[in-house]
Amino acid sequence: MTILVIGAGPVGLTVATELARRGFPVEIVDRRDGPSELSRAVGIIPNTINKLRACGAGDAMEREGMKITKLRFNRAGRDILKLNFSPLYENSTYMIGLALNRTEFHITQALKKYGVTVQHGRRVESVKNNEMSADVTFDDGQVKTYEWVVACDGIHSSIREMMGIEYVGQDLEEEGFIADIDVGDTLEFNTIAAYSSILGTKVAMGCIPIEKQRISIGSARGDIMELIEQVFDVKKVHYQATFKLAFKQADRYREGRVLLAGDSAHCTTPTDARGMNLGIDDALALVDAIESGTVDSYSDARKEIGAKVLAKSVKAHNFLYKKKRSLSGTIELMCWMVTASHYLQRKLFRRLYDL
Repeated sequence: MTILVIGAGPVGLTVATELARRGFPVEIVDRRDGPSELSRAVGIIPNTINKLRACGAGDAMEREGMKITKLRFNRAGRDILKLNFSPLYENSTYMIGLALNRTEFHITQALKKYGVTVQHGRRVESVKNNEMSADVTFDDGQVKTYEWVVACDGIHSSIREMMGIEYVGQDLEEEGFIADIDVGDTLEFNTIAAYSSILGTKVAMGCIPIEKQRISIGSARGDIMELIEQVFDVKKVHYQATFKLAFKQADRYREGRVLLAGDSAHCTTPTDARGMNLGIDDALALVDAIESGTVDSYSDARKEIGAKVLAKSVKAHNFLYKKKRSLSGTIELMCWMVTASHYLQRKLFRRLYDL
């Protein structure tokens, strides 16, 4: 019996590709009319790349992506932390910066090798659980039966709502901002850069390269493009948007024959680039569980891992965006200690480059 994947973002594409690679009959549908052209999630950690090598997508992503080897933290116009992580890599796999649409492209190409194509413009209207299957009704009235239904349809997952699964957590007061821009500055395009107290303001933002002369910028202070234009020599704005920030997690990742993965199961801020990586890790664990017949343990295991990642992301978010002025001296002392300590550098490296 066929498995249905709902949502053709990086998580849904990974689920479908791995199922097809391992010989499972699979269909994947997406309510959008075509592939995304957005860059949004851009930081891909080595663990993710290595796990996607089996289908070929990891190698392709690595060839195109910008290798990240350095970290810079700039406060009030002054670099208070500059690190080179190159000596700490234990193999040749680096963290990369790559636009989301390019990540999706490479996984889609891998999926096509196994004879599966995304059915765009196809919406699921209802899902009914049976004992050993689920009946799915599509927007054209067609009803099909599947062995499993995998919901990868995002933060506002309609499938999660149909199943009555609660999305528990907090909506933040801050409004997030993301931009994808070409810059003319002479920058180090192998560097993740974090900025705080920019030009005398309380604004903080993070930057990651996704092409030569092209960076993705994220902040939790609403539309800050005017401020960005004072920091960088902006040549072209490919994309900019504001969005509501939240830390949330589904109270369970399974309801009968329906499984959740990715943003359908959890959401975080883009502060430390964990959302997509965690989602792809969900996808691979889900396929492992189906293949090994251990789906019963999938929900609890992934929920525990997701909760730990979200807790770390909350700390990272608060450090960058909610620190008090009285802590500025402490922050500079911490940066000095990291600069002086190989042990602390390795610890920070592991925090940045793994889940």
